[in-house]
Amino acid sequence: MDTRTTTEVQAATTTGRVSVRELEGTLSRALAAAQIGVWSYDQVSREHWDRTTKALFGMLAEEEPTTDLFLACVHPDDRKRYAQAFSAAIDPNGKGYYECDFRIQHRDTSEERWLSSRGQAEFTDGRFIRLIGVVQDVTTQKRSEESARAGEEHIRRVLDSLREREQRFRGLFENAATGIALVGLDGEFQQCNPVFAKMLGYTEEEIRGVNLRSLIHPDDLSTLLEKNGRLVAGEIPSFEITNRYLRKDGSVRWSRRFVSLLRDADGRPQSVMVLATDMTERIAFEQKIGLLLREVNHRAKNMLGVVQAIARSTAASGAEDFQTRFAERIRALAAAHDLLVSNDWQGVDLAELVSSQLAHVGDPTGTRISIDGPSLRISGAAAQTLGMTLHELSTNAFKYGALSSEKGTVAIRWRTQGDQFAMDWIERGGPPVAESERSGFGTVVMDRMTRMTLGGEVEIDRATEGLCWHLRCPLAKITPMPLESK
Repeated sequence: MDTRTTTEVQAATTTGRVSVRELEGTLSRALAAAQIGVWSYDQVSREHWDRTTKALFGMLAEEEPTTDLFLACVHPDDRKRYAQAFSAAIDPNGKGYYECDFRIQHRDTSEERWLSSRGQAEFTDGRFIRLIGVVQDVTTQKRSEESARAGEEHIRRVLDSLREREQRFRGLFENAATGIALVGLDGEFQQCNPVFAKMLGYTEEEIRGVNLRSLIHPDDLSTLLEKNGRLVAGEIPSFEITNRYLRKDGSVRWSRRFVSLLRDADGRPQSVMVLATDMTERIAFEQKIGLLLREVNHRAKNMLGVVQAIARSTAASGAEDFQTRFAERIRALAAAHDLLVSNDWQGVDLAELVSSQLAHVGDPTGTRISIDGPSLRISGAAAQTLGMTLHELSTNAFKYGALSSEKGTVAIRWRTQGDQFAMDWIERGGPPVAESERSGFGTVVMDRMTRMTLGGEVEIDRATEGLCWHLRCPLAKITPMPLESK
């Protein structure tokens, strides 16, 4: 409504000279100025549109509107909604009010426009008379709303994407098999995942705020600080380091760590990210492998020396069956060696060793050979010496002693008392011991080699009732030394 129109209405109202026609004209101009069209629909003459309404649809002023023309302009997707709103408005039992926003195709420009239409129905005696309403172009408003909705939808999608990424990152962070930690430039832990906390024996809450320097082994701290300084200074993009952590309980764990620098949006150093893998078991295993290799090398050299000694002594005896006796002694040595290998070079069960060295003589009834002694693991050196001794004793018993007769027996006993070890070989029921068996390689093994290797005392009794062999030595010479302490 313009200033002139408003002034005329006020003046006419004040003087009491305002006619209905003048008010209608003023209202018509105001609606036209606001681009609000007026329309009506009745049962007799049907459609009545003013100029503004026709212009909104792209019709000429002289054209007569029809329902078909109107429906042809309405977007197909909106016709059903319009029809429902219109039917509800003219229904005597309805609400009597018409309200609908719909799209049309402008007849002149073919442009799609949004119109908002409102109307009020009139009834007489429950019978519909007419529907009077207004219509306005709300395309700009609708497009703004659509843009706003599109913007909101875009923001929602971005937020959903961020939440999804955060959840994915959180899942990776929490469930990663590798320890992950964020450390401030001052060295204080900001955050870590469960694996990292477990590695150090803390909870995730306990480790937050703890300074890294207090968790690194003192011997490894200077190297770590030097590399961290170069990282923060931008001299290196990242680094890898293997060092020791001090756990909450004071124990030490080895860790292989990949360390990289995180920067803020302006490129300034913000924090340090640490990916840590517990290497304690692996390093212990590698050390064990190294020790085993050194042990194997030592044993191999020792074995070659023993084989040479066996060959020289067997040959020096002038025995006609040299090849057979030499092979038997080598097999006895190999049996002890096999037991040692199967136990990772960390000792041999003495009962197993005895059984392996007596296997070649046999005892079908299980009554001629008795074995008795506590469970005891002996060292590789002791196994090699006792294995050869048991082989010589069993071979001698089988050829010349108790096991060469049907009624002869052999008893093998061992025991420990304090820091001492004792072992006995006792034959009974065999033929008298031959005087010629008092010397030779077998005697050397049973006596001198055993005495020298085990640092003990050996007694060989060739009594009439059967050969007896007794060993007494320090228990420390028998039991294995753990590889870790070598």
